[in-house]
Amino acid sequence: MVQGWAWLLAIAALGVMTFGLLQIRSDAVSGSGILLLVLPFPIWFLAEWLAAFASHDVELRDGEVYLERWTDVWLGRHGRCVGRLESIHAALSCGNHVQLAKATSVR
Repeated sequence: MVQGWAWLLAIAALGVMTFGLLQIRSDAVSGSGILLLVLPFPIWFLAEWLAAFASHDVELRDGEVYLERWTDVWLGRHGRCVGRLESIHAALSCGNHVQLAKATSVR
């Protein structure tokens, strides 16, 4: 599961890598050409991984509400159970934040 911004960043990284490869082929092997060829993928992966910790999904499974990060999905984890659907109240605040509240404590 990869979002649109990550695809665009991957395409930009591929462009930079292509430019680095062309630079290596046209000149003698230079440090800047090698860096342009090697660094874009690790930088893309690091940006993707950091964004995965900040992004959460709210999922309904068998009448229970779960919070999952991208990393939970990638690593096959189940996420954190917030509680039964009947006891959860969700409200949208600040335009892009969802607040979940319930009467009982989190398991």
